[in-house]
Amino acid sequence: MFDSFDFIDALLRYFALLVTILGCAIVYAYVAYRYAQDCVDTSSISGAKISFNPSRYFDPIGSGLFPAIMILLQAPIMFGWSKNIFVDYSRVISSYGFNSAILLESSGIFFHFFIAFLSSLFLDISPNSQITSFLQYIILFNIFFAFIKLCPILPYEGLRILSYIGLKFQSDLFARLYSFLAPYQIFVLLIVFFTPLNNLILYPALFVIGFLL
Repeated sequence: MFDSFDFIDALLRYFALLVTILGCAIVYAYVAYRYAQDCVDTSSISGAKISFNPSRYFDPIGSGLFPAIMILLQAPIMFGWSKNIFVDYSRVISSYGFNSAILLESSGIFFHFFIAFLSSLFLDISPNSQITSFLQYIILFNIFFAFIKLCPILPYEGLRILSYIGLKFQSDLFARLYSFLAPYQIFVLLIVFFTPLNNLILYPALFVIGFLL
């Protein structure tokens, strides 16, 4: 299994994944603290204030052990997670309105698209193949993460955004759908990944990746 293992490539993939998940967590924390500071609980990242230090958002399992195992097993897909601040969305909505809740939920998705686009700008001026590979991995991870989060049948940011938009216009259809799916999110994710429903993610993601690469 390890005969064809490329250690350098594995490191590049791992650090690209860290940029993806830790960068998203930092942006989300900043936006939450900037626009709804009194609704934020930072205890999960071991501090009273928002920090730009990535280590504060590093989860030993989700950012370390789990991705490392996937790399060693040479898994065809990679994902992970970070520590995140807790935001009381009921307080956000009551104090700042639905627009603020939508902004918070959108922040991570905007980060994914922004960092992918920024990486694509540097591909042609990359000084060596390793940096080129690193930038390509950043693009791949961020675009796939963005479209997973945007998928309207997964209980993630996209469906929550639709829920808040619906509630803003007096419709609870998407909010009820989210409440129904949320307890089973891992099972819903597996169903989408391993059935033709994955085209909801693959087609738009591959189109954007093809454009950026």
